[in-house]
Amino acid sequence: MNEIINGLFLAIQLFSGIVSWIMFVFIIYFAIKTDFWTKKIYNVFYAFRRPPTVTSALRIDVSKEWDMIQKRLQAQDEANCKLAVIEADKLLDTVLKKLTIPGETMGERLKTVPIGQLPSLDNVWQAHKLRNHLVHTTEFVLTNDKAKKAIEIYHQALKELKVL
Repeated sequence: MNEIINGLFLAIQLFSGIVSWIMFVFIIYFAIKTDFWTKKIYNVFYAFRRPPTVTSALRIDVSKEWDMIQKRLQAQDEANCKLAVIEADKLLDTVLKKLTIPGETMGERLKTVPIGQLPSLDNVWQAHKLRNHLVHTTEFVLTNDKAKKAIEIYHQALKELKVL
């Protein structure tokens, strides 16, 4: 009788071990697929590394670009307002790249930006979504007020990143 019980426990242990390994593999697979580890590891290591310094050359480049964006916005016609929003988004993306924020696209970079480095991250997401909608929807009409609000958000983000 003891041998039967021992055999049953051994079978249960083997079955549990196999199921545990399968579940472990699924957890690792889905963590890799969803970039969970990339974001978590980046944020942990970011807290211990010295943030990249913003050079004066980068500040000058950003300042020149920002002046051109402001001039486009002041024209107050729809085409220039659209270009101003698109160029402001592109400028922020360039700054994030120079600050070594990982990601293939602007959206991926925004997902990995530490909130402490960019407190207005939620607003930047809204402005970026507006930019995407503007670029991908041909009949989209951009009002001057929406453009000004988006530009203000990008301006705030660039100030928070200490490049303006």
